[in-house]
Amino acid sequence: MLFRNANNTLVKTSYINLKGSSMNKKNDVAFIGGRGYNSNYGGVENAIRNISSLMTDKGLSVLVYGNGENDSLATNENLKTKEFPNFIYNFFGQHVFILFCVLHLIFVERPKVVCVFASGPCIFLPLIKFFRIHTISSLRAVDSERDKWGYLSRTILRLGEFCAWRFADIFTVNSIAMVEKYSDKRLACFIPNGINKPSNLEPGHILKGYGLEYESYVLFAARLDPVKRLHILLEAYKDLKNINLPLVIAGGNCKSEEYLQQLKKFESPSIKFLGHVPADHAEVLISNCKLFVLPSILEGMSNSLLTAMGSERPCLVADVPENSSVVGDSRATFLKDNVTDLKSKIQLLLENPDAANVLSKYLKDRADAHFSWDNTANLFIEKIKILTLGIMQ
Repeated sequence: MLFRNANNTLVKTSYINLKGSSMNKKNDVAFIGGRGYNSNYGGVENAIRNISSLMTDKGLSVLVYGNGENDSLATNENLKTKEFPNFIYNFFGQHVFILFCVLHLIFVERPKVVCVFASGPCIFLPLIKFFRIHTISSLRAVDSERDKWGYLSRTILRLGEFCAWRFADIFTVNSIAMVEKYSDKRLACFIPNGINKPSNLEPGHILKGYGLEYESYVLFAARLDPVKRLHILLEAYKDLKNINLPLVIAGGNCKSEEYLQQLKKFESPSIKFLGHVPADHAEVLISNCKLFVLPSILEGMSNSLLTAMGSERPCLVADVPENSSVVGDSRATFLKDNVTDLKSKIQLLLENPDAANVLSKYLKDRADAHFSWDNTANLFIEKIKILTLGIMQ
């Protein structure tokens, strides 16, 4: 079709049918970077699932790459999944698995636009660009700064972060802090995360299964990764005075056995480790806690934090820019890596229900006003239009 761009010039373009893409031979957009549409592994998978689902509702045809045997679980006629066998990921690692995805999309699917999520997968952006496929990169955090990586892994992640801003047609991030970090290299498009819809599960039944009740616990929900700083929270919580609520830790996937054993030394009747929990159970745990605490010093934009805010839960987060810009109020922050400040803030909110209620109402209003997956999907769709319809930014 012909389209008149911002310079009033007629250009020939491919066509995105926002009212239904079933007639298109090519998928409008493909997603690479997560473990699959139906995976509950982490924030990348959660973002891809929400964004791609809303894109299909708006008429785009979407392909999501992953590992496993879950093709049959796609539920929308505009959504297709391509799942490679688990042994490729388990035996060869993430980057060989991503290479399989990239080669498949280049030589088989040829989508109009590829969205590449997270640092590591972005190392393949030059290859995708070489074969003349439009690209959008999406960094979800500065992964190379995580404590857990060795020299080789950290080097690969730094290369991926370089490729994300250097080679993508459009470079996106999900935090204001990352916009500022890369400002001397390239303008990054800020596209925030959204809030998940409330789970359809019966909260009482789920909570009972973990031996919990509504507002009967304080919650930490994240991977057991050193940058999440669970050890700081455990140090603060063990010395609280006159607090009878248990601290519940919902998270697994710890890469360091030594760090895991360091954490488990704190386990007691008042500090409970649940291990990894399904995503829908995690949402129930978050939306029914007395207080949500995120001591992490490395985030993009935490989905768990947004869920807590959207559920009108009081929250405490380390005062790194990625967290502070989300909560927008010092009442919800503590000095990062400061056990004493964290302890006093927890004590204050647990002993003063009025202060906790005022904070939770503020966070709920802020979440409703600023963070929506529908808005996130629309922002990505705008970028896709820019690339495929010749619209000038």
